[in-house]
Amino acid sequence: MNRKLNILMFYNTVFHINNFILILLVYLFGLNSIAALWFFTPFISILFTTSMIENSKKILSGTVRKLSIIDFLSRCVVLFFNFFALSNLVHIPYIYLFGVGIIFMMINIYVEVRMKKLLSHIQQKDVEGGSLTKEEFNDLIDDYVNDKSSSETSKSVRSIVYMGYSNVLIIVLVIGGIISFDLFGVKNRWIVLLIVFLFLAIYLYLTAKKIRSYYNDEKRIKAINIRDNITLVVGLSIIYILHGVVYIGESTFNFFGIFLACAFFLPTFKTNQAIRSNFYKTNKNKHK
Repeated sequence: MNRKLNILMFYNTVFHINNFILILLVYLFGLNSIAALWFFTPFISILFTTSMIENSKKILSGTVRKLSIIDFLSRCVVLFFNFFALSNLVHIPYIYLFGVGIIFMMINIYVEVRMKKLLSHIQQKDVEGGSLTKEEFNDLIDDYVNDKSSSETSKSVRSIVYMGYSNVLIIVLVIGGIISFDLFGVKNRWIVLLIVFLFLAIYLYLTAKKIRSYYNDEKRIKAINIRDNITLVVGLSIIYILHGVVYIGESTFNFFGIFLACAFFLPTFKTNQAIRSNFYKTNKNKHK
């Protein structure tokens, strides 16, 4: 559990530093070029700071769980505060944005240090595993290559591999699509759509493999597969309509639309995080 908290503290630092960089970029360049693309990074980085609140009530004590919720909500306040301010929906001086960021960063640090002190008094094993050591990881790969690993371990390896490939494709589909519409323009956007359909077909295939390698129940496999794919396609459609139809060839970004689109990716990210945790848990237990 302490390992998870240390990882959370690291990603919390990354979140706030990234947030300060975003404010500085928008102040210097406005919502154009690199600043426009950087605008979405806080929504991605905050997804890596949910590890503590995802533990069940049985694993965390009541006080620690409440602190973990306060810790996450503090980052959410910063996220939405800057969203409205930097997109010019609310006029707030940039110096105030830095001040708010510093205040909530100190709140996060205090809360996480408090959680660390409380956890130090709890003699509890990390039931979800944690990171594999280099030796454990090498043993795992050797077992997998030599077909000595158990069926459960083999499935966890396959699911994590498929997850990695599908994550790369999501990045390509989102960032590559936005950039490609600007490069090809209105007349040649059919080329972009053709390539998108090709990558999307590959992504759907890998997602089906990923989910089937993780879940055992056939009904659950179908439900998760349909849910994740539909929500991701809806999110992509919003982005492509904005940048391939409404604002194609322009430097304008509809930030609310993009934020709404990214929200549709959350079920997929949630599934991927569950697969990642299961991978560490399965292979950590194998080496105990």
